[in-house]
Amino acid sequence: MPALGHTIVSEIRSKRDPDNFYETPARLVKAIGAQILAPFIEESGQNWTALDVGVGTGRFGELSGLFGDGFYGIEINKERFYHELRDNVRYNQIFWGDFLDHKLFYDVILGNPPYVRGLTTKIVRHALLHARQVVCFLLPTNFRHSKERYELFVELCKPPTEVWDLVQRPSFRGRGSYPGEYAVFVWDVPATFSTCRQFYVGYSLNWKEKNSDESTTPD
Repeated sequence: MPALGHTIVSEIRSKRDPDNFYETPARLVKAIGAQILAPFIEESGQNWTALDVGVGTGRFGELSGLFGDGFYGIEINKERFYHELRDNVRYNQIFWGDFLDHKLFYDVILGNPPYVRGLTTKIVRHALLHARQVVCFLLPTNFRHSKERYELFVELCKPPTEVWDLVQRPSFRGRGSYPGEYAVFVWDVPATFSTCRQFYVGYSLNWKEKNSDESTTPD
């Protein structure tokens, strides 16, 4: 394992839009570390590894102290990777490429992933399949209001364990605030319980059918 402070340039083939970028406010990153991640790590009594999905400017690197020499990142923007991140001493290793192509496992997968229809669900799914302990993502609250995500949670038997709603909308540098509410979604991967409950109402798109408004719950 490389020593802390030495960023290793690693290339993974990049496919996605490199400019979908919103920098997470520093105070929010610190709160996520202190109030959400630190209790998990302290309870385990072990040294955990973590991957920051979409490093950006390296804001989540402020949490590297929680993970000792096991803090990693991945960034899809090649220019940002080579010109801004290669000397970031908070990460042991930063990969250039698409997270969906990244096959390594970590105890924690975290970050502020791009919120794009269809793509975000794939990112969350990939994270849940490659995290041993915790997935922690900053996402708009309407992430959970989707049949697509409901089916994902059912498929993996893993709805969010906790959802921390942000009382105040975060302001992203250079982009302003998102026109909606945000929350920190937390998945305790080994857990067999969740405080998240969803009510799915199915209906037919054929308005001529008599039972078009009948409530159903999918298997």
